[in-house]
Amino acid sequence: MARKLQHMLIFLLIIMEEPNMPEGDCSCSPSSCSCVNLNLISIPQNLPTSISILTLTSNQITTISQSVARYEDLSELDLSTNNITNIHNNTFSNLRRLQKLYLNVNRITNIQSGTFSNLPQLEILYLNENKITEIYNGAFSNLPQLQTLHLYDNEILKINSGVFSNLPKLKRLKLNKNKVTTIHSGTFSNLPMLEVLYLYKNKIRMIPPGIFSNLLHLKSLYLDHNQISDLHSGTFLKLTQLRKLDLAFNQITAIQSGIFSNLSQLESLILNSNKITNVWSDTFTNLHKLQELFLHANDITKIQDGAFSSLPKLRVLYLLYNQIRKIPPGIFSNLLQLQTLELSYNQITVFQPDTFSNLMQLNRLHINSNQISVLPSSAYAILSHIPTVDINQNPWQCDCNMIPFRRKMNGSFSFENQIKCALPANLIGQKLKNINKTDLICKEPPAALWCFNCKGSTDQRIPADTTPASLPVNTIKPDNKIPPSFPLPIVISSVCGSLVAGLVLFGVIILTTWCKRKARNFPSCPNTTAVSDARIPSTCTNTQLAALQSNPMYSTDPVKPAKRNKNTNTTQVGTMPPHNQGADALSASSEPHLYEDVDQLRKKPKPKDTPKQSVKRFTN
Repeated sequence: MARKLQHMLIFLLIIMEEPNMPEGDCSCSPSSCSCVNLNLISIPQNLPTSISILTLTSNQITTISQSVARYEDLSELDLSTNNITNIHNNTFSNLRRLQKLYLNVNRITNIQSGTFSNLPQLEILYLNENKITEIYNGAFSNLPQLQTLHLYDNEILKINSGVFSNLPKLKRLKLNKNKVTTIHSGTFSNLPMLEVLYLYKNKIRMIPPGIFSNLLHLKSLYLDHNQISDLHSGTFLKLTQLRKLDLAFNQITAIQSGIFSNLSQLESLILNSNKITNVWSDTFTNLHKLQELFLHANDITKIQDGAFSSLPKLRVLYLLYNQIRKIPPGIFSNLLQLQTLELSYNQITVFQPDTFSNLMQLNRLHINSNQISVLPSSAYAILSHIPTVDINQNPWQCDCNMIPFRRKMNGSFSFENQIKCALPANLIGQKLKNINKTDLICKEPPAALWCFNCKGSTDQRIPADTTPASLPVNTIKPDNKIPPSFPLPIVISSVCGSLVAGLVLFGVIILTTWCKRKARNFPSCPNTTAVSDARIPSTCTNTQLAALQSNPMYSTDPVKPAKRNKNTNTTQVGTMPPHNQGADALSASSEPHLYEDVDQLRKKPKPKDTPKQSVKRFTN
């Protein structure tokens, strides 16, 4: 009997020691205990009550009772990564020395009024990554020392105006990754020391004017990844200490004039991934301390002159992924501190060296994936002074217009390997640096040239050592203003028309002169069409008759060759002395085309001693 009683007592002792078993698994020191990943379902009650730090993460605790109040000297309590669904009122009311409370990664659905009351020393409260849908007014009352409050990654739908009252020292408030659609006026009115406010990744559509007006010490405001479409005047009024403003990934289409003008201390402005189409000259006025400006992934097509003139300290400017076609000259002229310029993935067609000439501090230029086809000679010096350059994926046209730039390439810079020909067809894919200058041919006259002496061939080879400046035509220097020009078809038509007109005029002059001479020197020989058997006077020589025979244009009948008469004493035409004397005789002898009129010959008597001559019929 005594033996059985002894065994029973030992068994009872074992049962009584069971609640103290976790103490053996927890790692404790005089001031702290760590009970991590022990599958605990409640807070152990047998730990030293004098501890100041208690870590109970990664367990299976579902409820928190007032049993935790027995560790009244706690300054830090970590209950994260459990299965807590509800917190009773006054659960932590006895922990007056508590400074840090971690309840994140649980299943808490709501926070009742007074849940965290009477924690006068609490500075950090983590409630992120729960299932909280609503926060009642007064839930955080009487927390005069609270500085950090994390409520991100919950399911909060709305924020009532009195939720954050009586938090005079709160500096960091994280409400991001919720489902907030509306922020009521006065929500942040009692947070005079707030410095960082996270509201990104919600469903906010509108920001009431003046909602942040009492946040005089706010330095960072995150409103990205929402559904904001308009920014009303006065939205950021009185945020004179704001350093960073993030409005990326919204639906903003336009920025009102002067909406950022009160942000005199702003250093970083993030506006990427919106629907902004234009950047006006007064969009960024009074932002004298701005260092970073992100405008990428918008629909920007136009940047007005002077848009960046009020940003003397800007170091980073992102304009990639827009629809920019032209960079206005001098748009970056005041950005003397600019170090990074991103212009990739736009529709820029022309590289203007003057645009980048004042950027002496620039160490990164990305202008890849645009529509630039030609680089002027002066571009080489600018690109060579920038440590990091990306000009890939442009439709480079490797023709005579690239000869000046090609001549300067020596293989010393990485950007030389990035110019791959897109045209002409026979050079596609080849690097410009590997192409001989003599192969850089223009199928048509170079852009900026008027060719007045081009032949009909469409494949005119221009020598490699000939630059547009050395050709005998007008040139346009890349660095100067472009002079007026006319379309090539008009120029060619004008030249051809002038040539044709000149030829016609020259022909008319020659024909007129020739006709006058013929009219003055009309032949005086007889017209034998009217006289069939008349003797020809001696005034016509054989040479004169031959001249008539060689000009069929004066006759209507074909000219037959002269036949010699059978009579040996007579010939077809006799050689007779001239019938006139003096000047007339000299004129007749010196002029082979002077003939007498046939009508006059008919009236003269036939000489008796003149032998008969056979006469050849002539026509007029």
